[in-house]
Amino acid sequence: MIPNHTVSQIEPFAPNEDASRDDSDELTGRSLLELMLATSGKSVESFSEEPQGSSIYLGECLQKEHPDLVGHVLVRWQHARRCMQEKWLLIVADASAQEGDRVVLVKPANSHEPIVMGILSCVRHRHEPKRDAIAPMTMNQHESLKIVDSKGQELLEVSFSSTGPIVRLFHQDTHVEFAGKLRVDAQSIEFKAKEGPMNLTASKDVVVRGDVIRLN
Repeated sequence: MIPNHTVSQIEPFAPNEDASRDDSDELTGRSLLELMLATSGKSVESFSEEPQGSSIYLGECLQKEHPDLVGHVLVRWQHARRCMQEKWLLIVADASAQEGDRVVLVKPANSHEPIVMGILSCVRHRHEPKRDAIAPMTMNQHESLKIVDSKGQELLEVSFSSTGPIVRLFHQDTHVEFAGKLRVDAQSIEFKAKEGPMNLTASKDVVVRGDVIRLN
């Protein structure tokens, strides 16, 4: 038989609410942290624009020179997600791309954009189909071809010399106009003003590039 005073001293057990709340908070925080760590990698993969690692693409050169950035060409290529992209990309120093060339793009694993690493096929090396002359003309070295106006005034003359063909315009003031872009491609180019100044005018920036630029 248990004495009355002993029974009165026994109190019902009540859980410690503060301790249980701390344990619950600790478990909740730990679970949330583990969930974030477990899903962080999947989130990066699902929202990344590029696949992880390096990639190789084939593209087409649209413009060979950037107006401001040296060593950049405008390239269009098909992205891994089947979408077309156009962007100014850096090209390696020993490569020279022209408009229409197929280029090889390599995107390193630690870069956000591809780099033009080489030229796959060059438009300038393609052979144009041979065109037959309708009315060929044979001209000796001492002969010339002249074009005159309705009054008989000489306008243009084409002659031949030991160094090659010569084209002369007889009018003192001659105006040559093109609707689009004028390109002059040669091994070397010389402009010489025999009398008077030489003026260069542009509505935008004038860019001069060369290994060594000499003035005077």
